[in-house]
Amino acid sequence: MPGVFTVQRLALEGQRRHLHATVQPHTSYLFLHSPEPPISFPPRLSTPLFRALQLRAAREWGGLVNFVWYPPLTSGVGARLEEKYHATLFSSKVGRMELGEVGMGDIDRVVALARTFSLGEPSSPAAPCPAGAEKEVHLYVCTHQARDCRCGDQGRRVVDALLDELGSNKRKTEMEQIGVVVKVGETGHVGGHQYAANLLVYPYGEWFGHIGPAHVPSVLDGIIRAIQEKPFAPLGTTSSPLMLAEHWRGRMGLSKEQQEALVDSWRSHP
Repeated sequence: MPGVFTVQRLALEGQRRHLHATVQPHTSYLFLHSPEPPISFPPRLSTPLFRALQLRAAREWGGLVNFVWYPPLTSGVGARLEEKYHATLFSSKVGRMELGEVGMGDIDRVVALARTFSLGEPSSPAAPCPAGAEKEVHLYVCTHQARDCRCGDQGRRVVDALLDELGSNKRKTEMEQIGVVVKVGETGHVGGHQYAANLLVYPYGEWFGHIGPAHVPSVLDGIIRAIQEKPFAPLGTTSSPLMLAEHWRGRMGLSKEQQEALVDSWRSHP
């Protein structure tokens, strides 16, 4: 029935157009490494340290803050006397920086480093990444089930597909040949659960929506191409989407207007 198929295609195209330029503008993204997977998170996860960092990030350097968990790490590290997490910061200006363990007493240090790293302020030195960090690509998928079941269900399937694909002999060989490590992390709510599964690709700062297991080979092929062309660098304001342009939501470091202008640009010059 051609009429039905035409309506379905138009509806899908409308959904994809709607997801373009839907990323909240941010200069950087700070990830706190959670000992528990997002499947265990309450609908609205909030801790004293998370709230304090989120407030300072929004006011002082225009950043986002979230929790990430890397499978297949074991969960349940036991009770802690003080809330502390290892923290990783990705910046649109530089790339990736490891901040080490962060607690309430470290907030001023984190803010100073984040401002330096995200805004280019020379007030404090930026800590270097550990050896080999420049050869890592991080794929973050929202699997925050209690916040929205679509993220838990569809996000989980994408995570499983990524881990399966990366575990194949073919992909292992490809990644070894180009000298890159691809890590898969599960995150809390990133915004836009209607676009599940949401996939974030760092250090490039790319966000994609409506991703399914069938897209995973294209995602990894896109990463390989990107590494060969401009290794491990934030993409800036003019580069076309890293991959899967019809699923592109936006990019770290771009305002909404810049995201919209970039969409108009690659649509008119595909």
